[in-house]
Amino acid sequence: MRWKQIDYFPLISNSIVELSVDSNKWLSHKEIVDHLIEVEKLGDYDTVSNMVAWFSQKITQYENGNLNPNYRCYDIISSISNSYDRKVDGITYSYKRVIGTKPLIINKPKSKDELKKMEFAEFVQELKDKGIRGEEYRKAIKKWGYG
Repeated sequence: MRWKQIDYFPLISNSIVELSVDSNKWLSHKEIVDHLIEVEKLGDYDTVSNMVAWFSQKITQYENGNLNPNYRCYDIISSISNSYDRKVDGITYSYKRVIGTKPLIINKPKSKDELKKMEFAEFVQELKDKGIRGEEYRKAIKKWGYG
């Protein structure tokens, strides 16, 4: 599964917000991953777990002052960091909503098909920008998974 942070981090963030209705409960890495697999249909456990771990890594970078403010997911990461306490839970993090905060809800496509279409459109635009045409274009499209 090919994925980009800008496409999937909003889904992870929204899932944390949705799952944290009870602000007194710690939300585990596993609960977030299970939600993303069951509700968002994102894929296999290992891949989705890696996505959530990478999301947590970006929060750590933000909290340590090492996340560039120009990073495309900066607002998402800062919102979760400012709205949730985190604690190490084994080798992953658990999250608990800070009472009185309103985390950012991101409006992004919710379906895997919509994300795939967006990725494909970006790929096609990259080919056009590079001036790739004809047989080379058809081969690239086929290699990507279409055609």
